[in-house]
Amino acid sequence: MLGWATGNLPEPKNNPQVGMANMRLVMPALQKAKPVKLGGESISYSGVSLPKQLRNTQIVKDKSVDEIAREIVEWIRR
Repeated sequence: MLGWATGNLPEPKNNPQVGMANMRLVMPALQKAKPVKLGGESISYSGVSLPKQLRNTQIVKDKSVDEIAREIVEWIRR
C-alpha cells in the first residue's frame, strides 16, 4: 500500500446524515456478500520498516524574519 498527500485537495465536510444514508445502502450489500479466500502466494514484500521519526525543535528568541526565512529555505532544500 502506498499513500501520499498533495496538499491541494479540500477536506470533505463531516456530515453524519450523508454517512448514515450511505450506510443504509452499504450494510445490506456487505451482509449479502459471499466470503472469498485470498491466496497469499502472489504477495511479496521488498522491504518493511517503520517510518523514521525526526523532530528537531528550536526555541530561539529575537531572531529576524530574514534569518527565519533563510533557515526555512535551507531546511526545504535538504
